[in-house]
Amino acid sequence: MLLSFILLSAVINLVMGSASAKWALMAPVFVPMFMLLGYPPEVTQAAYRVGDSVTNIVSPMMSYFALIIAFVQRYVARPGSGRSFR
Repeated sequence: MLLSFILLSAVINLVMGSASAKWALMAPVFVPMFMLLGYPPEVTQAAYRVGDSVTNIVSPMMSYFALIIAFVQRYVARPGSGRSFR
């Protein structure tokens, strides 16, 4: 169940940029649900943070995405997103 929650958090992170808004949307549903299953709220938040942090770097909604692309220009001639490397 926790693995499914981590995957859901990671997928939602790709379309929703704000971590606090995602948590405000997901917490009222998942914290009580996991408490009924015997998991403390800290475990639910830790699982959310794992799922959220894994996809931060590849999310186009990330606020620092342009800055990361600018730093990558030092090492890659034409950086971008969604392009295959040869």
